[in-house]
Amino acid sequence: MITQYPNGLTPAIQGQSLAAPRRCKPMQLPLLAQIDDHTITGGTTTDDVTLRVLDRESGVTHQIVIPGNATEATLLASILAAVRANAQLNALFAVADAGTGANVIVRFTARHANRAYTISSVGGPSGPAVAGSTAVVQAPGGAGLTFGSLVARGDDDNSFASIGAATTLTQITGALWRDESLFQDIPAPLSVAVPNAVPLSVRGRHYPIAELIRMWVTVETAVTPASAVHVRRALTSGAGTVGSGFRATAAGVAQVATVTPGAGQNSVPLSIEIRILTGARAGQSKVLFHQSDASMTATEAADAFRADLAADVGFSSAVAGTGTATLILTAASADVTFTVDVIEGTFTVAEATTAGATHTIDVSSVAKFESSAPAGGLAVLAINLQP
Repeated sequence: MITQYPNGLTPAIQGQSLAAPRRCKPMQLPLLAQIDDHTITGGTTTDDVTLRVLDRESGVTHQIVIPGNATEATLLASILAAVRANAQLNALFAVADAGTGANVIVRFTARHANRAYTISSVGGPSGPAVAGSTAVVQAPGGAGLTFGSLVARGDDDNSFASIGAATTLTQITGALWRDESLFQDIPAPLSVAVPNAVPLSVRGRHYPIAELIRMWVTVETAVTPASAVHVRRALTSGAGTVGSGFRATAAGVAQVATVTPGAGQNSVPLSIEIRILTGARAGQSKVLFHQSDASMTATEAADAFRADLAADVGFSSAVAGTGTATLILTAASADVTFTVDVIEGTFTVAEATTAGATHTIDVSSVAKFESSAPAGGLAVLAINLQP
């Protein structure tokens, strides 16, 4: 699977209505239309079919109900006619017969490149309890990198990738914007004559915005201009498949790590280092030290580490220590992640909870909601990555 994409080396300037230019580099994502084959299992009954199409960028679901038909062939014809007669669905897809027989198969071909949809249905000859199945024939270009998503630096300065489990705030390079205003390239003579013209700005093309942008985003939780801004690290996480994943609060389970001192480490220095990777104190580190005596015990070392950590009120507000014969480190919230490195001595470090610890990243230092919205609604998000 492709996980990152190269971008052009030459920056382009796109003017805005507010006269504040935004610097961008065109991404070389393939312009592919999504194609799905949706199957409704055949049978002898004539239940109605409820067909749903979810636009994964806007979060809007389009739904139509097709009356049941006596045969698979007549049901297929009814579905094709119903989709073509629906203004919203017809604007999104061209539909065609992809085969009948024991089942009814409808091919959906998206009319807009690089847009992602989820197609589902319930009902049909097999009865209302049976859901249809969708097979993806062709995925849109840059699948996983959708409009309104933040992107991170790839392997080098000339590539971008979706935010992953290890992405930190400093690796975020911009947000994806897709140009839908131009049907073709600007002619070369015009681009030479007009410095602000963008010959690579093509309808459907994705761009990572690297400095300043305002956009509408679908939010997972209710937000206000006073809310913090958190974003999902991946489109699929412990919460299931999500959209761009902007929300007011962290999501997931706080990270927990258990540090166990080895036995018999008498009269030697013992130390570990905790590094905070994400969260409000990202980039900070703390070295915990203990000089063992001639009869060292694990509880003695763990107690010393806990006392050392608790003495630093600011750091321990992000990563706290508990336990008895072990040092149990717990992140204050799901958006705080950390690592533990052994400097001196012998220790066992076990990650008790990691799956939920990387669900979201706090981007409040570079992003701000500028309007209020309910969960699932649209909010204005301002992103400022200017140096």
